[in-house]
Amino acid sequence: MRSNNDTDCNPERFTIFISDCEVDVTPNLWLSVIVDNHILKLILVNSGWGTAHNCQVQVSEPTLNKLFPGLAEKVFQVDVRSGESQTIAELDERAISRTILKNIQREFSDISDNYPNIVGHSKSNKFSVLGIKIERIEVSFRFTDENGKEYELHRPMGTTSSREKGGRGYRCELAFTDKGFTEFLQYIDTSSDDPLFLKTSAALLDPLQKDQTRSYVLDSKYHRIFAGYPKKFSLVLTSEKTCKCFVQFRFELSNGEAIESEKVELTLRNSTELRLHERNYKDGEQIKRELAQLSAEVKDTSESWLKHRLERMKQRVSTYPFLCHWERTEHHCIDVESEKQWLAIDRSSVKWLL
Repeated sequence: MRSNNDTDCNPERFTIFISDCEVDVTPNLWLSVIVDNHILKLILVNSGWGTAHNCQVQVSEPTLNKLFPGLAEKVFQVDVRSGESQTIAELDERAISRTILKNIQREFSDISDNYPNIVGHSKSNKFSVLGIKIERIEVSFRFTDENGKEYELHRPMGTTSSREKGGRGYRCELAFTDKGFTEFLQYIDTSSDDPLFLKTSAALLDPLQKDQTRSYVLDSKYHRIFAGYPKKFSLVLTSEKTCKCFVQFRFELSNGEAIESEKVELTLRNSTELRLHERNYKDGEQIKRELAQLSAEVKDTSESWLKHRLERMKQRVSTYPFLCHWERTEHHCIDVESEKQWLAIDRSSVKWLL
């Protein structure tokens, strides 16, 4: 943004005008694959905000096709409501014929090198894993949404999933061994998956309210605009549910000038998995709670890093709803000269406006 005035000025208020907001009821289907007692379960998940009617699903993967002839041609038919998951198949080694099992066992090899971070596996404690790695599963979907619109999608689905146990993050990968289907846990860093950033930094829209306004008083200490120089503001918008809307921005400056943007059409994506609609998050409320908690901690400590963190949190509160320069760096915001950019956080999508 650049002021048309020849003198420095301060933005005093920032307003977001939202119009024609509408929840997107398009189903978002994907396949979850887990192992339970060496049985491979294929679970169809709908993380969208509408029901998938008359859903027809087909799956294909080289090893699974060998183990279960006819699997690739089989059509699984279900209805999956928003936020629901349904088990469409349970693949059990006991259902495999002895002839097929012997043939597949001839293809076994040591696949431990595919899992360098496997739990219990280290340079001093190596062990062999004989089997075949389950590769990406090809999935085809055909379904109808709540408005009667038909969809046909083809997606490769990875056989890895993330989970947390005891505060430690793991990635699960699958293989077929002499014990049946086996799940391997590998250590991973899940620190960047915490949705805390989304809760504290986003301006939250109400997807059920067609027309709405968000208005913020700005601190001149952090938002001063120097005459003749552009000023960039980074803003994160999100919604409790996936929705489409039109957005317009307005700055009111200390010199009496008002600057308005054109209307921008946005699609804000947020899956049912994040369950932001259940967190009772209010616009900017979480940041103030964290500041109060951090202030109480600093009173009882002499740690310099904690005091530094408090100062940064104070700055964060003062610049809300805009991001500080260090937030854009820490959360890998690519600073590009474009109007809009997508960024995925915790399997949801929020819109960066640069």
